Amino acid sequence: MKAGRRLQLLRRPPLTRSFELDAVQKSLATTFGKVAIFGAPGTGKTTTLVETVLARVEAGADPSSILILTYGRERASDLRDAIALGASSTSFEALARTFHSLAFSILNEKLRPEDPSYVLVSGAEQDAFIKDLLQNDLVPIEWHPDLRDAQKSRGFIREVRDLISRATELNLTPKDLQRLGEELG
Repeated sequence: MKAGRRLQLLRRPPLTRSFELDAVQKSLATTFGKVAIFGAPGTGKTTTLVETVLARVEAGADPSSILILTYGRERASDLRDAIALGASSTSFEALARTFHSLAFSILNEKLRPEDPSYVLVSGAEQDAFIKDLLQNDLVPIEWHPDLRDAQKSRGFIREVRDLISRATELNLTPKDLQRLGEELG
């Protein structure tokens, strides 16, 4: 870069949506009660869902009383963002959650209603913890020589996380795993 020349960062303009709800979608957006929206990709499911929630909130519904269930964290986050941007009020509870997050919150409330201190740890957080454990010199793990280089890879860390999950599901202790490892060579 030439001396004296300044670098200027420009923000991209926000995307404008040109999607118009059709008659069926408009009727869903104004229908009160339980709603399930299905459709092929690009048919406007998300827009219809967001418009339905916004219409209910504008009609006086408590935003914290509306629950949207979706399959992935990213989709739940996208839905919360779209609703927050379009809403004129705020909600104290997440409107969009994954099935797993809802199940966890129900279990957490039932297990310890006076102190819901259990924490749902994401896969990425689990991977970071396992990576730290694998690289910890205080607790050396004797890996097969073929695995020494692999133990730093994300794939290996995910496989260890999967092993821990399966062992937990089967109530296997570390000694059980060691015994199985020795039996299987």
